[in-house]
Amino acid sequence: MSAPGAIPPTPEPPGWFQGTKRSAAPAAPPAAKIPATPPNWFSGPKIKVDPADAQPVELTGWQTFCKWLREGLPGLSISLALHAGLLILFALLVYQLRQIDPDLWIDVGWRSESQAANNSRARGPVDLSRFEREDPNNQRMILQLPTEEPQGNRGQEDATPSLGVAPVEVKNLLENRNLELRNQMLAEHGGDEQTEAAIRNALLWLKRQQREGGQWLLHEGYPQAGESTLRTDTGATALALLAFLGAGHTHRDGDHREAVQKGLQWLIRIQKPNGNFHDRYEEGHQTTFYAHSQAVIVMCEAYALTGDDELRVPTENGIRFLVESQNRVEGGWKYRPADDLTVGDLSVTGWALMALHTARAAGFEVPPEVFLRASLFLQSVQEQQGTRFKYMPSDPANRVSTAMTAEGLLCLQFLGEPRDQLGMRGGVAFLLGEINRPEWKVGRRNVYEWYYTAQVLHNLGGQEWRDWYQQVKAAIVKTQERNGSVKPGQDTRGSWHPLEPRGHDHEYASQCGRLYLTAMCVLILETPYRHKPIYSPPPQQAGL
Repeated sequence: MSAPGAIPPTPEPPGWFQGTKRSAAPAAPPAAKIPATPPNWFSGPKIKVDPADAQPVELTGWQTFCKWLREGLPGLSISLALHAGLLILFALLVYQLRQIDPDLWIDVGWRSESQAANNSRARGPVDLSRFEREDPNNQRMILQLPTEEPQGNRGQEDATPSLGVAPVEVKNLLENRNLELRNQMLAEHGGDEQTEAAIRNALLWLKRQQREGGQWLLHEGYPQAGESTLRTDTGATALALLAFLGAGHTHRDGDHREAVQKGLQWLIRIQKPNGNFHDRYEEGHQTTFYAHSQAVIVMCEAYALTGDDELRVPTENGIRFLVESQNRVEGGWKYRPADDLTVGDLSVTGWALMALHTARAAGFEVPPEVFLRASLFLQSVQEQQGTRFKYMPSDPANRVSTAMTAEGLLCLQFLGEPRDQLGMRGGVAFLLGEINRPEWKVGRRNVYEWYYTAQVLHNLGGQEWRDWYQQVKAAIVKTQERNGSVKPGQDTRGSWHPLEPRGHDHEYASQCGRLYLTAMCVLILETPYRHKPIYSPPPQQAGL
C-alpha cells in the first residue's frame, strides 16, 4: 500500500534483462499530487512537462556524424596542429644535434643480431679473394683495401692525404718475450724480483677467474666486479690473454698453456662471419671496437709467437674487419663500422692502430692507406703544436688530457714520428711533469694513462724512462692484495682493488672493475719486455 501522494513505480517492460527491444515508451503514470511549494522557494509560473519529452532523443548516424563535426572537429584540429608543431620542433632539434656531433646517434642506434648480419660492410662470410694476394717472396698474406668506393662517398675525391707516412719496422716487436730474456730486460729497465713476483701472482689470480668455457668476465665472479652496462666478455678475455702473452705465456709454451689455449678457442668460437670478435650483437655498443681491437692484438701475438696455422684465418678475418671499419674520410674508429657521418675518437683509434701494427709484427701487411688516413685523424685531435691531444676533433682546444696525449704520441711513434720532433719532445715533457707523476692516490691513479705513458717513454729509453718506471712500479707493486681470499666469488689475492682508492675519472677502473684494473697493472709492469723499443737507444744509453 502506497503512502498518500507517492508516485507509483513504473512497471518494467517484459524481457528487459533478456535484451528484448522495447516496443514503446512506458505509459505515463497518473498525475500525482505535488506537495505544496515552500514559501519563497520559487515564485515564477509553474511549467507542466510531458513525460514523453523526458525520453532520450535517438539520433541517426548522419546526425551523429554532423554533431561530431560541429562539436569535436575544432578541438581535433587544435590538437593536430599542436602535435605537428612539436614534431617539427623535435626534428629541428635532432638535426642540430646531429650537425654538432653525428656520433650522438650511436648509442641509440644498436642493431639486432639479424640486422647486424646484414651490415652493408660485411654480409655473410668474408670473401678472401677480394682482399688478398700472395707475396711471391715470403708467401705472407697481404691485406688490401676494397677498391669500390663506400656508399655515400661516390663522386668525391679521395680524401687520402698525399703526404707520406712511414710506419716503423715492427718485425722484432715481440722478441723480448723470450722467457730467457725476460728477467734480463726487466733488470735493465729498473724491475726486480718483487716486480716479477707481482706479475706472477696476478697471473695466478687471472687464471683462477677463467670460466669453464674459456672466457673471462668483467662484470661478475669476484669482489668489486665491473658494471653490467660495460659488459663485454670479449674485452675481459682479451685483457686477460694480453697479460699472459705479455709475459711470454702462450698455448704452446710457458706455465699457463691450458688457460691461454681455452681463451683463444673461446675467441675463435664467438667470432662472427664478418670477422668481428665482439661478443655483443648490438652495433654501436661502447665496448665494441675496444674489445675487437684487443682481441685482434691477442690473435696476432699468439700467431706471431707460435706460428700456429690454426690461428691464421680467424686472425686475418679480424684484421680485415678492423680495416674495413675505419672512417675512409677522417681516418678514425668509433663504436661501429664507420660511414661518412661517423666521427672517430682517439681512445678507440689508438687501440685499433696498435692492433694493426701488431698485425704487421705477425707478418700481415696492412694497406698503407689505413695509416695515411689515421695520420689525418691524429692531426685533427692535436693541440698546442702537437704537444697535446684531445679525445675527439670537435672537442674544444682546452679539453686535452694526459691520457689522450700519451695515446696520441704513441700512435705517432709507430707512424714514424722522429724522437726529436718538436711535438714529441714537448708532449713527453708534459707527461713527465710533476702534476702527472704516477701516484696511487684518490683522483691521481690512472692506469689507462700509465699504460700509454709507459710505452711512449719505453720507446724513447734513457734515464727519464727508468726513473718513471721505478715510480710507477713502486706504486703498483706495494698496493697488490697479497693475503686476500682465494675462494670462488671472494677471490682477491694477487689482484688490485679498483675502489681503494677511487682513481681518476677517466681511468674507468670503478666502472670496469677488478679484472680490468688487474690486467692493466700487469701490462704496465710487463712494459720492459712486452715490446721491444722502436727507437734506437739514446746516445747516453748506447754504451750500456
